[in-house]
Amino acid sequence: MLLRLLTGPENGTLNLPCALRAVATANHLHLVRMEGGDPLVPAQWPVPSALSPANGGREARLGSLRLRQTAYNPTAGPRPDGLRTVALPDERLARAVLRLPRPGDTIRPFGAGGGKPFRRYLTDRKLDPPFRSRVPVLCDGAEVLWAVGLCASEATRLSGGPATLLTAEGWLPWDEGIPETDGRSQQEE
Repeated sequence: MLLRLLTGPENGTLNLPCALRAVATANHLHLVRMEGGDPLVPAQWPVPSALSPANGGREARLGSLRLRQTAYNPTAGPRPDGLRTVALPDERLARAVLRLPRPGDTIRPFGAGGGKPFRRYLTDRKLDPPFRSRVPVLCDGAEVLWAVGLCASEATRLSGGPATLLTAEGWLPWDEGIPETDGRSQQEE
């Protein structure tokens, strides 16, 4: 029955023993708990952590994901892509916290005219529901500055002051199969 689920239509489900359910999406097969839809093995993420502007290069870890910080010079290197790399003005980074999404978070995607609830943004991007609560986000209060592997916020647009380049290294399951929005890189003008 699981094999039929894999080759069947998208969003097919199969109830399994032990109060589990299998959900097939376009790119993944998720095993979740029937009640609440929580992942079978929840990811263990550390407590929210503050970041600070990089002076000599720093590193933070979120499970198997590594986040490198280096000073950024916009004239001497490739532009960040907004997915795996983002440049953030140091004054914003000083207030930022790396954490998991929370109810009430909002985002104004890079290049967008307005913002929206982050939860709705994830739905609009067709991100598989089991991944939505596991996307690491860099936030200033309830404002999402960067959703690692998904997008950067308009708040990451550089204005000429000192900035830090953040680079995410490691496996992000949602990084596969997410449609591109408009092909522009972050900070393209």
